Amino acid sequence: MTKRHISNNIRLVLDILDYSDLILDDSFILFLDFYKAFDSIEHEFIFLSLRKFGLGDFFCNAIKTLYSGANSSIRMKNGTTSRFCLKRGVRQGCLISPYLFLLCTQILTSYIANSPMKGINIADREAVISQLADDTTIFLKN
Repeated sequence: MTKRHISNNIRLVLDILDYSDLILDDSFILFLDFYKAFDSIEHEFIFLSLRKFGLGDFFCNAIKTLYSGANSSIRMKNGTTSRFCLKRGVRQGCLISPYLFLLCTQILTSYIANSPMKGINIADREAVISQLADDTTIFLKN
C-alpha cells in the first residue's frame, strides 16, 4: 500500500494516548490479532471479497480455480493421513496470498469504519480503526 509505513499505526496509537492524557473521556483502544491469520480466511469469503471489490470475471475465476477443490494430507511419523478438503486459508508462499488476505481484511475495516460506532476524536480526525497486515487496532468511545 502506498504512503503507508509500519510506524504509522504505532504513531497513531501513541498520539491518541498522549492526547487522552490531556482530555479525559470514556474511550478505549482494542488491539486484535488474527490467530493463524493466513489460515483463517474462508475460501468462499475470498471469492465474495473479490466480487465486492469489482475484480473482473477472469481474475475471480482464476482465484476460484486455485482454491476450489483444494485438498491436503498431513505427513506423520508413521505415514500420511487421508486427504481432506481445504475450505479456508490462503496458500503459504504464494505471491498473491498477502493481497488476498488484505482484500478480505479490508471488508472488516470498511464495515467498522462505516458502522455507527464512535471513534476517538483527535484534532479534526476521528480514528476508528487502523490495520497493518493481521494487526488491527480499534479506537472506541463510550
